[in-house]
Amino acid sequence: SEATLRGLDKAYKAIYPFGVDFLKNLLPYNVGTRSFIGLALWQWTGIGILVLAAFILRFILTQLLSVLVGIIFRSALKQYAPEREKLMDMLRYFSIFLVIKGLDIASSSLQLNPLLYNYITIGFLLSGCIALVFGFLKAVDILHDYLTKIVQRTDNEMDDQLLPVVIRILNIVVVGTGLVYTLTVFNIN
Repeated sequence: SEATLRGLDKAYKAIYPFGVDFLKNLLPYNVGTRSFIGLALWQWTGIGILVLAAFILRFILTQLLSVLVGIIFRSALKQYAPEREKLMDMLRYFSIFLVIKGLDIASSSLQLNPLLYNYITIGFLLSGCIALVFGFLKAVDILHDYLTKIVQRTDNEMDDQLLPVVIRILNIVVVGTGLVYTLTVFNIN
């Protein structure tokens, strides 16, 4: 129908947001269509480009997030600034999550076998979840250091006793949320 023909370009852009023409035209036709372990040479080239781009993007994102958080702690929260190494660990996990999300979106342009692509998508979802859980666990650790500095200045012993309980509850919530998300990835209710 005419409505279907009008919607083809929109559907194609939704499925392949980066298109596939660039990778297919990157190599000459007689070379790019050769197959190795079930994938065409242009697909292998795309995988290599994605892996290289992932490493570069992760480095750039870690640096950008480090500058952004550094500005925040330098101005408003200087006296409570966490150790730089803990902060960088947390930012590394969040940058890994963002890179995994980018790889998930860009990998659709490789036009892989649907069964293989399904497993790759599950792998991206699980590894992104793991990166987020570890990132939030590092954030809870930083929050613990921050609150410990505040609690030490008070005379009340109640907050000294409540702080470890609150931190344990936050850790349980983070890990529990990660487990629930993992179960939904496998369609377990």
